[in-house]
Amino acid sequence: MKRNVLIIAKQSIKAEAMVRYWPKDKWNLYLYTFRKKEWFPGMSEQLGKNWVAFSQGKNRGIDESDLTAGLAGQSLFKNFIKAKEEQIRKQIDMKILRLYDQRLLSWAFPSLSQTETLYQETKADIVISIYEPLATNLIARRIAIKHKIPWIAYFRDHSTTYNELIRVPVLWHAQRFYDRWVHTPLTCLVGVSLPFVDILSRFYKIPRSRSHVITGGFDDSYLPQDIKERCADRRNNQAPKASETGGREARLKISYMGSLYGHRVEPLCMLFDALQVLLNRSVPCELKLWLSNSWYFFPRSVREKIEQLKAKGLPTIFGSTRIPHTEALKMQEAADVNLIVEGMRPPHSTAGTLTWKVFDLMMIAKPSIAVCAPTLPIGNYLREAGIGIDVSDVEGLASALMEIWKWKQGGICPVWYSPRGHAIEQYSFRSMAEKMSKLTEEF
Repeated sequence: MKRNVLIIAKQSIKAEAMVRYWPKDKWNLYLYTFRKKEWFPGMSEQLGKNWVAFSQGKNRGIDESDLTAGLAGQSLFKNFIKAKEEQIRKQIDMKILRLYDQRLLSWAFPSLSQTETLYQETKADIVISIYEPLATNLIARRIAIKHKIPWIAYFRDHSTTYNELIRVPVLWHAQRFYDRWVHTPLTCLVGVSLPFVDILSRFYKIPRSRSHVITGGFDDSYLPQDIKERCADRRNNQAPKASETGGREARLKISYMGSLYGHRVEPLCMLFDALQVLLNRSVPCELKLWLSNSWYFFPRSVREKIEQLKAKGLPTIFGSTRIPHTEALKMQEAADVNLIVEGMRPPHSTAGTLTWKVFDLMMIAKPSIAVCAPTLPIGNYLREAGIGIDVSDVEGLASALMEIWKWKQGGICPVWYSPRGHAIEQYSFRSMAEKMSKLTEEF
């Protein structure tokens, strides 16, 4: 007899992967989410009546066509004001308040009165909540306590174990107390790395035996066929070597795509210094820098270094708007080397978090370099996959980039670049969903 598993999640890439790849042979999957919106093509057919969205009054979810029509009817001035309001709100939230439960009033509290109906519709044997927001875990808490069923919380981020952005101490302590209270009846927690799980289990006082690491992921099914095949060949170490492709690269194409926050400024400036070293050695380089939130944090030091490199003849392609994920992957696949920049002196609370970019780069399987503190787990994942290394100083970064340039010119492949297909596949979204399914069987 099949058991019923209820996933509570706002739309996110990990939640989508759970729904898309959850094994169907042992479990009936139910999804409770904030807004009834198609996450991926075929989701409605796959879930059918097992897809339960938050209802307001007698209406089940929000009609996306009505919402779109309403927005289209607004004036340009109103749209401008609304965009600025959203920008200001984000700055206040990130720089001053840093509220961790942003759906408390709009989703969690209204849902608490509907949890009995939700349980009767799903008859869940186990509930899985995916943080963030914290509201998902509050809803799961109510169901787990009232119906005495196991509850697994999957943490993609650090919640109140991260305190660097808190500017109001009273608010910070209140949120940490509330965070711990929410997770008191937790059966099992899951995190994305071993250091991260250690931090979470200590904070929530969950025995280490009930704390697990499940990391992922990537999905190449939506990539254009030609890119998908090239990536698969590289992951299995079947791509032609640089010396076999005929011709030599005119420039070393370096790419960094991501968000820019304060802790990433130092490693980004290290990249600029390493490029100065390469230019002084007459290595022709091309930098593609795409910072999706430069309006939020873009210090003068970064601008000055970019201008200095441009003056030396470095072609720089700079972008500061969000682009579709598929387009970002295409740009990364076209680069010779992709970079990850993270904190050089990370606080203990963020020691185990992983940027999603790590798994994108595993899927692409081009040479990758992480500029970060050696205590972060990113380098270990890159080395396990055989696609890259981590460096923590300008000399190490310049040396690694030089190795790639020499290889592209027909030299020896860097010893740290040899993609391992089996190891990479363990971090796919399909593998992540299968591991979560097996974990539910233990409870």
